[in-house]
Amino acid sequence: MEKYLQNIMFSKSDSFKELRENGYIYVDKTKYIELLENNNDKSVHMLRPRRFGKSLFTSTLSCYYDITEKDNFDLIFKNTYIYEYPTKNRNAYYVLNLNFSELPDIQSKNFENIFTSIVIQSLNIFLDRYKIRINLVQSDSAASILSNFFVDVKPLLNNKKVYVIIDEYDHFANGLLSFNFQEFTSVTNSNGFVRAFYEEIICNRKYCIKSILTGVSSITLDSLTSGFNIRTNLSLDPRFNEMFGFTIDEMMSLISMVPSIQDKQTILQEKKQYYRNSYKANNSEI
Repeated sequence: MEKYLQNIMFSKSDSFKELRENGYIYVDKTKYIELLENNNDKSVHMLRPRRFGKSLFTSTLSCYYDITEKDNFDLIFKNTYIYEYPTKNRNAYYVLNLNFSELPDIQSKNFENIFTSIVIQSLNIFLDRYKIRINLVQSDSAASILSNFFVDVKPLLNNKKVYVIIDEYDHFANGLLSFNFQEFTSVTNSNGFVRAFYEEIICNRKYCIKSILTGVSSITLDSLTSGFNIRTNLSLDPRFNEMFGFTIDEMMSLISMVPSIQDKQTILQEKKQYYRNSYKANNSEI
């Protein structure tokens, strides 16, 4: 890892491009891009606690596969694993990003409208980014809007497909489970609007080359996927154990970069205590 840790600034940003362009420290996780691509599963999900770098990794995937970032590859991926060993699908797709981490007021009676508005906003960002001119079909259903979007946008993608990246897909779950379990079962059951939306993505292989979902809730995962068991849960796959979070070796490398830290082992123990029972790396728990 030391080969790639050549910068001197730290940041809490979850934007990979921003980190790289501004010279912040980055713990290289790009070998997992290659591993994911070589994995034959078209739809995957990965569960980890909050603050484990899920958003940063999805941002990394977006930069790597986005056709509009092709000319920036050298700038933002230099001194990483994937820079030395790029895959055949580098910068080969249109990337649709959906992030439900800021889904507000989950107990609101307008929850479905808020959910749908986030989907519409994400689709409009996609259209603006790629300078595609279509009008989204008006509907109260996020699944319907997405379905029509795929149909309308397909002829304009130059025979390329869409890579769908969804961060914090289950952000709404904890609040509903704590305060409104009936609502939770309603939106995630076979007739629920959240379930219908994810089915549209996961089952739509005609337009999507791959989809990846990140989140924290195994309960939500079970509720949403029981009706379409074609996804692969990478959370317990040992090959992906270190895709999110830091190993002890990585933490020691980071700690060693701060000259003012004299007692490195004490700092390491504090970090281990903070993350105890949350993440298990191949060589130790942290």
